[in-house]
Amino acid sequence: KVLQGLMNALVDLSYNLPKIDYLFMVFDPSDGSLYRKSVFPAYKANRPPSDPDLVRQKEIAMKILSEHIGIPMISHAGYEADDTIGSMAYMLKDNFNVTIVSPDKDLAQLVQPNVRLMRKYKTKESRGYKFLDEEAVYQSFGVYPKQIPDWLSLMGDVADNLPGLYKVGEKTASNLLKKY
Repeated sequence: KVLQGLMNALVDLSYNLPKIDYLFMVFDPSDGSLYRKSVFPAYKANRPPSDPDLVRQKEIAMKILSEHIGIPMISHAGYEADDTIGSMAYMLKDNFNVTIVSPDKDLAQLVQPNVRLMRKYKTKESRGYKFLDEEAVYQSFGVYPKQIPDWLSLMGDVADNLPGLYKVGEKTASNLLKKY
């Protein structure tokens, strides 16, 4: 399942990105998000453990993609893939046009000149990929990339067990940030 999903994603990318000079796959390390948990111990505390079969499939997929297809696999002990992606985007943005491919809205905070986010979308009428530059982040979320951390802090994130303000959702958080 994991390898098939990754291969399908790579084929999709080859059709949807006009030019790829370098490609990296960034994964969460096996030791999890030790840094974030050291800052906030309840981080992701509500998530069940990973399915051992999926973990095994991920390891096999990474080996095939790395050793047989030649795609560099990047992971940094103690840090989530998001953290590594952010560091890489920061280091590469002055010399390359960086495209981050992820459904994760947290990564929208990285969008800036030379860094864009590519997200998959699906509606009743169509499906495909949407490229988010700074204006498209605003159109999608109602805030600019630099406001994403505040926006997420105001509304919280159930998946990561991060509390937000009572009864503050996406729209209210956006409106508060527009006003203040």
